[in-house]
Amino acid sequence: MEYKKPYAPVTHYTTGEKWKNDLRRYGSVFLVIFIWFFSFQYIVRQYLFYPIAVKDNYMQPALEKGKTLFLLYPHLSELRRGDIIQAKIKNTNVELLCRIAAMPGENIEIKNQNIFINNQKLKDDYGFYEDKRIYPIELSLKDNMKKTTVRVKEYFCLHDNREQYTDSRHWGAVSEENIKGKVWAVGMLGI
Repeated sequence: MEYKKPYAPVTHYTTGEKWKNDLRRYGSVFLVIFIWFFSFQYIVRQYLFYPIAVKDNYMQPALEKGKTLFLLYPHLSELRRGDIIQAKIKNTNVELLCRIAAMPGENIEIKNQNIFINNQKLKDDYGFYEDKRIYPIELSLKDNMKKTTVRVKEYFCLHDNREQYTDSRHWGAVSEENIKGKVWAVGMLGI
């Protein structure tokens, strides 16, 4: 007896039926990928990190206006002196980027554009002053500031461009709950 291969059933579709069948098959795959992609993006943005753009020059020269940053949520990493954070200024809805200068429990003082933490001069590679003249504390807080103790769960933050913008010297230390994120990556992917 001779063996015969079974033939696959031939489905005869009209052009309209084939299109509908393909749409059902590939459309459901596309829908699953679409839902997965946006769910993943939502989870990442809500719990890990999110992108922001630098809107002003207050962190120059380290961060230029228009640069894209990725902020890591603060609960995911430990904050340290020198970290750039996004913080909400108390009693306002304003959020700014600033650099942590003093940690909770430390004493900070500014004398002649030099920062002192617990009476030790801080090596400040970030502070930028165009005007090299020193003004007395009565005229400006940019060059001199009286000794202040940073409270528990607060951080004393300064902008890198120290002359033209207000920071913790003016509105006080930033509380932990007002820290929105820590700069994690600057200009990733060339953006």
